[in-house]
Amino acid sequence: MKRRSKIAITAAVIIVALPVFILVGAEIVLNSTGVKSEIENIVGEALEMEFKIEGRIDIRFFPLISLAANDVTVGIKTGPIASADQIVIDPRLAPLLNLDVEIEKAHLQHPRLTFNSQAIDKIMALINAASDGPLPVESLRIESFSISSGGFTYTDDQTLVDFNEMNFRGGRIDIIDNREAIIDDISGFFRAISFTGDITARQISSRHFDIENLNAKLISKNGLITADPIELEYFGEQTRLGLDWDLRKNIEVIQMRVEMPDLNVGRMLKRTDENDIFNGLLKLKGEFEARGADRREMVKNVSGSFIMQGTNLTLKGVDFDKALDEFGKMGAYGFNDFAALITLGPLGTVVSHGYDQLEALEKMMAAEGDSMIQQLVSDWKVKKGVAHASDVAFSTQRHRVAIAGSLDFPNTRYRNVTIAVVDANGCIVNKEIVDGPFENPEVEETGVIQRTVIRPLKKYLKPECEPFYDGSVPHPSPAQKK
Repeated sequence: MKRRSKIAITAAVIIVALPVFILVGAEIVLNSTGVKSEIENIVGEALEMEFKIEGRIDIRFFPLISLAANDVTVGIKTGPIASADQIVIDPRLAPLLNLDVEIEKAHLQHPRLTFNSQAIDKIMALINAASDGPLPVESLRIESFSISSGGFTYTDDQTLVDFNEMNFRGGRIDIIDNREAIIDDISGFFRAISFTGDITARQISSRHFDIENLNAKLISKNGLITADPIELEYFGEQTRLGLDWDLRKNIEVIQMRVEMPDLNVGRMLKRTDENDIFNGLLKLKGEFEARGADRREMVKNVSGSFIMQGTNLTLKGVDFDKALDEFGKMGAYGFNDFAALITLGPLGTVVSHGYDQLEALEKMMAAEGDSMIQQLVSDWKVKKGVAHASDVAFSTQRHRVAIAGSLDFPNTRYRNVTIAVVDANGCIVNKEIVDGPFENPEVEETGVIQRTVIRPLKKYLKPECEPFYDGSVPHPSPAQKK
Protein backbone atom coordinates (compact mmCIF):
# COMPACT_ATOMS: atom_id res chain seq x y z
CA MET A 1 0.00 0.00 0.00
CA LYS A 2 1.22 3.48 -0.81
CA ARG A 3 2.43 5.63 2.06
CA ARG A 4 0.29 8.71 2.80
CA SER A 5 1.79 12.10 3.58
CA LYS A 6 0.52 14.04 6.57
CA ILE A 7 -0.55 16.82 4.22
CA ALA A 8 -2.86 14.50 2.27
CA ILE A 9 -4.39 13.01 5.43
CA THR A 10 -4.89 16.43 7.03
CA ALA A 11 -6.52 17.84 3.89
CA ALA A 12 -8.96 14.94 3.71
CA VAL A 13 -9.96 15.29 7.38
CA ILE A 14 -10.47 19.05 7.08
CA ILE A 15 -12.59 18.78 3.96
CA VAL A 16 -14.80 16.18 5.63
CA ALA A 17 -15.07 18.17 8.85
CA LEU A 18 -15.92 21.58 7.42
CA PRO A 19 -19.25 20.59 5.83
CA VAL A 20 -20.18 18.98 9.13
CA PHE A 21 -19.62 22.34 10.81
CA ILE A 22 -22.07 23.82 8.32
CA LEU A 23 -24.74 21.35 9.37
CA VAL A 24 -24.26 21.49 13.12
CA GLY A 25 -23.32 25.09 13.71
CA ALA A 26 -24.39 28.53 12.58
CA GLU A 27 -21.97 31.31 11.65
CA ILE A 28 -22.15 32.77 15.12
CA VAL A 29 -20.94 29.45 16.56
CA LEU A 30 -18.17 28.99 14.01
CA ASN A 31 -16.91 32.53 14.60
CA SER A 32 -16.93 32.29 18.36
CA THR A 33 -13.47 32.51 19.87
CA GLY A 34 -13.54 29.02 21.34
CA VAL A 35 -14.71 27.19 18.19
CA LYS A 36 -12.41 29.08 15.82
CA SER A 37 -9.46 28.51 18.13
CA GLU A 38 -10.28 24.79 18.28
CA ILE A 39 -10.32 24.59 14.47
CA GLU A 40 -6.98 26.42 14.32
CA ASN A 41 -5.45 24.11 16.94
CA ILE A 42 -6.63 20.92 15.20
CA VAL A 43 -5.28 21.99 11.83
CA GLY A 44 -2.10 23.49 13.29
CA GLU A 45 -1.26 20.34 15.25
CA ALA A 46 -1.92 18.15 12.21
CA LEU A 47 0.37 20.26 10.03
CA GLU A 48 2.88 20.92 12.83
CA MET A 49 2.67 24.59 11.87
CA GLU A 50 0.79 27.66 13.00
CA PHE A 51 -2.66 27.92 11.39
CA LYS A 52 -4.79 31.06 11.75
CA ILE A 53 -8.14 32.27 10.41
CA GLU A 54 -7.88 35.99 10.99
CA GLY A 55 -11.20 36.86 9.32
CA ARG A 56 -14.71 35.48 9.54
CA ILE A 57 -15.97 32.06 8.56
CA ASP A 58 -19.04 32.60 6.39
CA ILE A 59 -21.77 30.07 5.54
CA ARG A 60 -23.68 30.69 2.34
CA PHE A 61 -26.91 28.92 1.40
CA PHE A 62 -27.62 30.41 -2.03
CA PRO A 63 -27.35 29.35 -4.79
CA LEU A 64 -25.47 26.40 -3.20
CA ILE A 65 -24.29 25.68 0.29
CA SER A 66 -20.73 26.96 0.60
CA LEU A 67 -18.18 27.73 3.26
CA ALA A 68 -15.78 30.68 3.09
CA ALA A 69 -12.79 31.28 5.32
CA ASN A 70 -11.26 34.75 5.21
CA ASP A 71 -7.66 35.84 5.85
CA VAL A 72 -6.15 32.39 6.33
CA THR A 73 -2.44 31.96 7.13
CA VAL A 74 -0.09 29.02 7.69
CA GLY A 75 3.31 29.75 9.18
CA ILE A 76 6.50 28.43 10.71
CA LYS A 77 8.90 30.04 13.17
CA THR A 78 10.46 32.25 10.49
CA GLY A 79 7.07 33.66 9.46
CA PRO A 80 4.05 32.95 7.22
CA ILE A 81 4.62 30.54 4.33
CA ALA A 82 1.07 30.39 2.95
CA SER A 83 -1.93 32.69 3.10
CA ALA A 84 -5.10 33.58 1.25
CA ASP A 85 -7.55 36.43 1.43
CA GLN A 86 -10.37 33.95 1.01
CA ILE A 87 -10.91 30.22 0.49
CA VAL A 88 -14.38 29.17 -0.69
CA ILE A 89 -15.63 25.60 -1.14
CA ASP A 90 -19.06 24.39 -2.30
CA PRO A 91 -19.44 20.84 -0.93
CA ARG A 92 -22.08 18.30 -1.92
CA LEU A 93 -23.61 17.08 1.32
CA ALA A 94 -25.37 13.85 0.32
CA PRO A 95 -22.20 11.92 -0.71
CA LEU A 96 -20.72 12.60 2.75
CA LEU A 97 -22.98 9.85 4.13
CA ASN A 98 -20.78 7.37 2.27
CA LEU A 99 -17.55 9.26 3.09
CA ASP A 100 -17.33 10.47 -0.49
CA VAL A 101 -16.12 14.07 -0.53
CA GLU A 102 -17.24 15.97 -3.60
CA ILE A 103 -16.50 19.68 -3.94
CA GLU A 104 -18.58 21.36 -6.61
CA LYS A 105 -16.34 24.43 -6.71
CA ALA A 106 -13.20 25.58 -4.93
CA HIS A 107 -11.86 29.11 -5.19
CA LEU A 108 -8.74 30.73 -3.74
CA GLN A 109 -8.66 34.52 -3.74
CA HIS A 110 -5.17 36.06 -3.64
CA PRO A 111 -3.30 33.03 -2.26
CA ARG A 112 0.36 33.67 -1.49
CA LEU A 113 3.21 31.23 -0.92
CA THR A 114 6.38 32.64 0.64
CA PHE A 115 9.11 30.03 0.77
CA ASN A 116 12.72 29.92 1.89
CA SER A 117 14.99 26.95 2.54
CA GLN A 118 13.47 26.39 6.01
CA ALA A 119 9.95 26.34 4.57
CA ILE A 120 10.97 23.86 1.87
CA ASP A 121 12.54 21.60 4.51
CA LYS A 122 9.32 21.75 6.55
CA ILE A 123 7.07 20.93 3.59
CA MET A 124 9.29 18.01 2.55
CA ALA A 125 9.26 16.68 6.11
CA LEU A 126 5.46 16.71 6.10
CA ILE A 127 5.34 14.96 2.75
CA ASN A 128 7.78 12.31 3.94
CA ALA A 129 6.18 11.90 7.39
CA ALA A 130 3.93 9.21 6.03
CA SER A 131 1.53 6.60 7.32
CA ASP A 132 0.67 3.21 5.82
CA GLY A 133 -2.88 3.23 7.13
CA PRO A 134 -5.97 3.74 4.96
CA LEU A 135 -7.13 7.26 4.21
CA PRO A 136 -10.14 8.52 6.22
CA VAL A 137 -12.43 8.97 3.17
CA GLU A 138 -13.50 6.74 0.29
CA SER A 139 -12.98 9.40 -2.35
CA LEU A 140 -12.10 13.06 -2.78
CA ARG A 141 -12.68 15.03 -5.94
CA ILE A 142 -13.01 18.67 -6.93
CA GLU A 143 -15.28 19.29 -9.92
CA SER A 144 -13.85 22.72 -10.75
CA PHE A 145 -11.45 25.20 -9.22
CA SER A 146 -10.12 28.70 -9.74
CA ILE A 147 -7.27 30.81 -8.40
CA SER A 148 -7.30 34.61 -8.59
CA SER A 149 -4.26 36.86 -8.17
CA GLY A 150 -2.01 34.16 -6.79
CA GLY A 151 1.56 34.89 -5.74
CA PHE A 152 4.70 32.84 -5.08
CA THR A 153 8.05 33.98 -3.69
CA TYR A 154 11.16 31.95 -2.98
CA THR A 155 14.47 33.32 -1.73
CA ASP A 156 17.80 31.96 -0.60
CA ASP A 157 21.39 33.18 -0.70
CA GLN A 158 21.68 32.76 -4.49
CA THR A 159 18.14 32.65 -5.84
CA LEU A 160 15.09 34.90 -6.05
CA VAL A 161 11.78 33.80 -7.56
CA ASP A 162 8.87 36.26 -7.47
CA PHE A 163 5.60 35.38 -9.24
CA ASN A 164 3.22 38.21 -8.50
CA GLU A 165 0.10 37.44 -10.56
CA MET A 166 -1.21 33.94 -11.30
CA ASN A 167 -4.77 33.23 -12.44
CA PHE A 168 -6.04 29.73 -13.19
CA ARG A 169 -9.29 27.97 -14.04
CA GLY A 170 -9.45 24.21 -14.09
CA GLY A 171 -11.73 21.23 -14.28
CA ARG A 172 -12.15 18.05 -12.32
CA ILE A 173 -9.38 16.74 -10.05
CA ASP A 174 -9.59 13.23 -8.56
CA ILE A 175 -7.39 13.16 -5.46
CA ILE A 176 -8.51 10.02 -3.57
CA ASP A 177 -10.29 6.90 -4.82
CA ASN A 178 -11.04 3.72 -2.80
CA ARG A 179 -9.10 5.26 0.09
CA GLU A 180 -6.01 5.38 -2.12
CA ALA A 181 -4.21 8.64 -2.94
CA ILE A 182 -4.14 9.10 -6.70
CA ILE A 183 -1.74 12.04 -6.54
CA ASP A 184 1.51 11.35 -4.70
CA ASP A 185 4.02 13.65 -6.44
CA ILE A 186 4.25 16.78 -8.61
CA SER A 187 4.14 14.86 -11.88
CA GLY A 188 1.08 12.98 -10.67
CA PHE A 189 -0.59 16.27 -9.80
CA PHE A 190 -0.19 17.65 -13.31
CA ARG A 191 -1.30 14.36 -14.85
CA ALA A 192 -4.50 14.56 -12.80
CA ILE A 193 -5.33 18.19 -13.52
CA SER A 194 -6.42 20.25 -16.51
CA PHE A 195 -6.36 24.04 -16.45
CA THR A 196 -5.72 27.25 -18.33
CA GLY A 197 -3.97 30.18 -16.75
CA ASP A 198 -1.98 33.38 -17.02
CA ILE A 199 1.24 33.94 -15.09
CA THR A 200 3.20 37.12 -14.44
CA ALA A 201 6.53 37.20 -12.63
CA ARG A 202 8.47 40.29 -11.51
CA GLN A 203 11.83 38.54 -11.25
CA ILE A 204 13.55 35.16 -11.41
CA SER A 205 17.26 35.39 -10.77
CA SER A 206 20.22 33.32 -9.67
CA ARG A 207 23.98 33.51 -9.83
CA HIS A 208 23.95 32.84 -13.58
CA PHE A 209 20.88 34.63 -14.94
CA ASP A 210 18.35 37.39 -14.35
CA ILE A 211 14.79 37.24 -15.75
CA GLU A 212 12.30 40.07 -15.32
CA ASN A 213 8.71 40.88 -16.35
CA LEU A 214 7.72 37.38 -17.38
CA ASN A 215 4.26 36.86 -18.91
CA ALA A 216 3.00 33.44 -19.95
CA LYS A 217 -0.17 31.68 -21.03
CA LEU A 218 -0.42 28.08 -19.82
CA ILE A 219 -2.63 25.22 -20.94
CA SER A 220 -2.45 21.91 -19.08
CA LYS A 221 -4.42 18.85 -20.11
CA ASN A 222 -3.83 15.63 -18.20
CA GLY A 223 -0.09 15.96 -18.02
CA LEU A 224 0.64 17.82 -21.26
CA ILE A 225 1.57 21.42 -20.46
CA THR A 226 1.94 24.03 -23.19
CA ALA A 227 3.21 27.56 -22.62
CA ASP A 228 3.32 29.55 -25.83
CA PRO A 229 4.19 32.33 -25.86
CA ILE A 230 6.32 33.05 -22.83
CA GLU A 231 7.57 36.62 -23.03
CA LEU A 232 10.20 37.97 -20.66
CA GLU A 233 13.22 40.22 -20.29
CA TYR A 234 16.53 38.36 -20.09
CA PHE A 235 19.53 40.55 -19.29
CA GLY A 236 17.17 43.45 -19.97
CA GLU A 237 16.32 42.27 -23.50
CA GLN A 238 13.02 41.01 -24.86
CA THR A 239 12.90 37.23 -25.20
CA ARG A 240 10.21 34.93 -26.55
CA LEU A 241 9.94 31.26 -25.55
CA GLY A 242 7.73 28.34 -26.37
CA LEU A 243 7.45 25.31 -24.09
CA ASP A 244 5.86 21.86 -24.32
CA TRP A 245 6.21 19.72 -21.20
CA ASP A 246 4.95 16.14 -21.45
CA LEU A 247 4.42 14.46 -18.06
CA ARG A 248 2.09 11.72 -19.27
CA LYS A 249 4.77 9.04 -18.82
CA ASN A 250 7.45 8.36 -16.23
CA ILE A 251 10.05 9.72 -18.65
CA GLU A 252 9.33 13.44 -18.93
CA VAL A 253 9.92 15.28 -22.19
CA ILE A 254 10.49 19.05 -22.41
CA GLN A 255 10.67 20.83 -25.76
CA MET A 256 11.71 24.49 -25.72
CA ARG A 257 12.10 27.18 -28.35
CA VAL A 258 13.89 30.45 -27.63
CA GLU A 259 14.31 33.58 -29.70
CA MET A 260 16.07 36.85 -28.85
CA PRO A 261 15.89 39.07 -31.94
CA ASP A 262 17.83 42.02 -30.51
CA LEU A 263 20.12 41.06 -27.65
CA ASN A 264 22.16 44.07 -26.57
CA VAL A 265 25.50 42.54 -25.69
CA GLY A 266 26.39 45.66 -23.73
CA ARG A 267 23.61 45.02 -21.25
CA MET A 268 24.53 41.37 -21.00
CA LEU A 269 28.10 42.25 -19.97
CA LYS A 270 27.32 45.57 -18.28
CA ARG A 271 29.37 46.57 -15.28
CA THR A 272 27.94 48.79 -12.61
CA ASP A 273 30.99 50.96 -12.03
CA GLU A 274 31.45 52.48 -15.48
CA ASN A 275 30.24 52.56 -19.06
CA ASP A 276 29.64 49.48 -21.17
CA ILE A 277 32.77 47.76 -22.42
CA PHE A 278 30.97 45.94 -25.24
CA ASN A 279 28.15 47.20 -27.49
CA GLY A 280 26.10 45.88 -30.37
CA LEU A 281 23.10 43.72 -31.22
CA LEU A 282 22.99 39.94 -31.49
CA LYS A 283 20.29 37.65 -32.84
CA LEU A 284 19.84 34.41 -30.95
CA LYS A 285 17.70 31.38 -31.72
CA GLY A 286 17.60 27.89 -30.26
CA GLU A 287 15.56 24.71 -30.08
CA PHE A 288 16.06 22.07 -27.39
CA GLU A 289 14.57 18.82 -26.19
CA ALA A 290 15.28 17.10 -22.88
CA ARG A 291 14.17 13.66 -21.67
CA GLY A 292 14.51 12.04 -18.28
CA ALA A 293 12.95 10.86 -15.05
CA ASP A 294 14.49 13.72 -13.04
CA ARG A 295 16.32 17.02 -13.52
CA ARG A 296 19.82 15.51 -13.50
CA GLU A 297 18.91 12.93 -16.13
CA MET A 298 17.20 15.57 -18.27
CA VAL A 299 20.31 17.78 -18.28
CA LYS A 300 22.34 14.80 -19.46
CA ASN A 301 19.90 14.14 -22.29
CA VAL A 302 19.46 17.63 -23.73
CA SER A 303 19.66 17.78 -27.52
CA GLY A 304 19.06 20.56 -30.02
CA SER A 305 20.74 23.53 -31.64
CA PHE A 306 21.76 27.08 -30.79
CA ILE A 307 22.84 29.87 -33.13
CA MET A 308 23.82 33.47 -32.45
CA GLN A 309 24.83 36.07 -35.04
CA GLY A 310 25.98 39.67 -34.93
CA THR A 311 27.81 42.34 -36.91
CA ASN A 312 29.77 45.49 -36.05
CA LEU A 313 30.14 44.92 -32.32
CA THR A 314 32.33 47.53 -30.63
CA LEU A 315 34.81 46.71 -27.88
CA LYS A 316 35.77 49.75 -25.81
CA GLY A 317 39.01 50.10 -23.89
CA VAL A 318 40.76 47.18 -25.61
CA ASP A 319 42.52 47.13 -28.99
CA PHE A 320 41.66 43.54 -29.76
CA ASP A 321 43.70 43.47 -32.96
CA LYS A 322 46.81 44.61 -31.12
CA ALA A 323 46.20 41.93 -28.51
CA LEU A 324 45.76 39.26 -31.17
CA ASP A 325 49.11 40.24 -32.69
CA GLU A 326 50.64 39.00 -29.42
CA PHE A 327 48.26 36.07 -29.02
CA GLY A 328 50.94 33.81 -27.61
CA LYS A 329 51.12 35.95 -24.48
CA MET A 330 47.41 35.63 -23.82
CA GLY A 331 47.08 31.93 -23.09
CA ALA A 332 47.00 32.29 -19.33
CA TYR A 333 45.07 35.53 -19.27
CA GLY A 334 41.50 34.31 -19.57
CA PHE A 335 41.03 34.62 -23.32
CA ASN A 336 38.96 31.43 -23.12
CA ASP A 337 36.52 33.21 -20.78
CA PHE A 338 36.22 36.19 -23.08
CA ALA A 339 35.74 33.95 -26.12
CA ALA A 340 33.00 32.07 -24.26
CA LEU A 341 31.23 35.30 -23.36
CA ILE A 342 31.10 36.69 -26.87
CA THR A 343 30.38 33.42 -28.70
CA LEU A 344 27.80 31.99 -26.29
CA GLY A 345 25.95 35.13 -25.26
CA PRO A 346 23.87 34.51 -22.12
CA LEU A 347 25.16 30.93 -21.78
CA GLY A 348 28.70 32.30 -21.74
CA THR A 349 28.21 33.60 -18.22
CA VAL A 350 27.88 29.98 -17.05
CA VAL A 351 31.07 28.91 -18.80
CA SER A 352 33.08 31.99 -17.80
CA HIS A 353 31.70 31.87 -14.21
CA GLY A 354 31.06 35.60 -14.01
CA TYR A 355 31.84 39.04 -15.36
CA ASP A 356 35.14 39.74 -13.58
CA GLN A 357 37.01 38.34 -16.57
CA LEU A 358 36.31 41.58 -18.45
CA GLU A 359 38.32 43.62 -15.97
CA ALA A 360 41.12 41.04 -16.02
CA LEU A 361 41.09 41.14 -19.80
CA GLU A 362 41.61 44.90 -19.90
CA LYS A 363 44.45 44.90 -17.39
CA MET A 364 46.35 41.87 -18.63
CA MET A 365 46.12 42.39 -22.37
CA ALA A 366 47.79 45.80 -22.07
CA ALA A 367 46.29 46.83 -25.40
CA GLU A 368 44.49 50.10 -24.79
CA GLY A 369 42.18 51.52 -27.42
CA ASP A 370 38.93 50.57 -29.12
CA SER A 371 38.19 47.85 -31.64
CA MET A 372 35.39 46.24 -33.60
CA ILE A 373 34.18 42.71 -34.09
CA GLN A 374 32.92 42.89 -37.64
CA GLN A 375 31.09 39.59 -37.81
CA LEU A 376 30.21 36.92 -35.28
CA VAL A 377 28.65 33.49 -35.86
CA SER A 378 28.16 31.01 -33.02
CA ASP A 379 26.46 27.81 -34.21
CA TRP A 380 26.35 24.86 -31.80
CA LYS A 381 24.76 21.41 -31.95
CA VAL A 382 23.78 19.87 -28.63
CA LYS A 383 23.70 16.12 -27.98
CA LYS A 384 23.28 14.47 -24.56
CA GLY A 385 23.97 17.77 -22.81
CA VAL A 386 27.22 18.44 -24.66
CA ALA A 387 27.42 21.43 -27.03
CA HIS A 388 29.63 20.81 -30.06
CA ALA A 389 30.96 23.77 -32.04
CA SER A 390 29.61 23.59 -35.59
CA ASP A 391 30.50 27.03 -36.96
CA VAL A 392 31.93 29.32 -34.28
CA ALA A 393 34.09 32.28 -35.29
CA PHE A 394 34.41 36.04 -35.27
CA SER A 395 36.41 38.54 -37.25
CA THR A 396 38.04 41.85 -36.30
CA GLN A 397 39.46 44.41 -38.69
CA ARG A 398 42.68 42.41 -39.17
CA HIS A 399 42.10 38.96 -37.68
CA ARG A 400 39.78 36.00 -37.63
CA VAL A 401 39.30 33.80 -34.56
CA ALA A 402 37.69 30.35 -34.76
CA ILE A 403 36.68 27.91 -32.04
CA ALA A 404 36.34 24.13 -32.14
CA GLY A 405 35.61 21.55 -29.48
CA SER A 406 32.82 20.86 -27.02
CA LEU A 407 31.28 22.22 -23.83
CA ASP A 408 30.08 19.56 -21.39
CA PHE A 409 27.31 21.26 -19.41
CA PRO A 410 26.23 18.24 -17.27
CA ASN A 411 29.82 17.93 -15.99
CA THR A 412 30.63 21.69 -16.35
CA ARG A 413 33.78 21.04 -18.34
CA TYR A 414 35.59 22.18 -21.46
CA ARG A 415 36.33 19.29 -23.78
CA ASN A 416 39.46 20.11 -25.78
CA VAL A 417 38.22 23.51 -26.88
CA THR A 418 40.65 25.04 -29.35
CA ILE A 419 40.61 28.82 -29.75
CA ALA A 420 42.69 29.78 -32.76
CA VAL A 421 43.64 32.80 -34.82
CA VAL A 422 43.40 31.60 -38.44
CA ASP A 423 44.69 33.03 -41.71
CA ALA A 424 42.85 33.61 -44.99
CA ASN A 425 43.08 29.89 -45.79
CA GLY A 426 41.64 28.88 -42.43
CA CYS A 427 45.02 27.61 -41.18
CA ILE A 428 46.05 28.12 -37.57
CA VAL A 429 48.36 31.07 -36.87
CA ASN A 430 48.18 30.84 -33.07
CA LYS A 431 46.05 28.80 -30.75
CA GLU A 432 45.31 27.82 -27.20
CA ILE A 433 43.62 24.62 -26.07
CA VAL A 434 41.32 24.71 -23.07
CA ASP A 435 40.35 21.54 -21.21
CA GLY A 436 38.91 20.76 -17.80
CA PRO A 437 36.39 22.34 -15.39
CA PHE A 438 34.77 25.64 -16.36
CA GLU A 439 35.97 27.29 -13.16
CA ASN A 440 39.59 26.12 -13.36
CA PRO A 441 40.51 24.73 -16.78
CA GLU A 442 43.95 23.84 -18.03
CA VAL A 443 45.12 26.20 -20.79
CA GLU A 444 47.73 24.95 -23.21
CA GLU A 445 49.26 27.87 -25.12
CA THR A 446 51.53 27.98 -28.14
CA GLY A 447 55.07 26.99 -27.12
CA VAL A 448 58.15 29.21 -27.36
CA ILE A 449 59.68 27.20 -30.21
CA GLN A 450 56.40 27.31 -32.12
CA ARG A 451 56.27 31.12 -31.76
CA THR A 452 59.93 31.97 -32.37
CA VAL A 453 61.13 29.36 -34.88
CA ILE A 454 58.40 27.35 -36.62
CA ARG A 455 55.95 30.20 -37.27
CA PRO A 456 58.53 32.54 -38.91
CA LEU A 457 59.78 29.69 -41.11
CA LYS A 458 56.23 29.04 -42.34
CA LYS A 459 56.22 32.49 -43.93
CA TYR A 460 59.04 31.40 -46.23
CA LEU A 461 58.33 27.70 -46.69
CA LYS A 462 54.57 28.23 -47.19
CA PRO A 463 53.68 24.62 -46.31
CA GLU A 464 50.23 23.30 -47.05
CA CYS A 465 47.92 22.88 -44.09
CA GLU A 466 44.64 21.24 -43.31
CA PRO A 467 42.23 24.15 -42.74
CA PHE A 468 41.11 24.45 -39.15
CA TYR A 469 38.15 26.65 -40.10
CA ASP A 470 36.08 26.79 -43.29
CA GLY A 471 32.86 28.25 -41.92
CA SER A 472 30.69 31.24 -42.78
CA VAL A 473 32.78 34.07 -41.24
CA PRO A 474 35.07 35.46 -43.96
CA HIS A 475 38.61 36.61 -43.36
CA PRO A 476 38.94 40.42 -43.24
CA SER A 477 39.66 41.71 -46.74
CA PRO A 478 42.81 43.81 -47.37
CA ALA A 479 40.64 46.90 -47.81
CA GLN A 480 39.28 46.40 -44.27
CA LYS A 481 42.69 46.00 -42.65
CA LYS A 482 44.42 48.94 -41.14
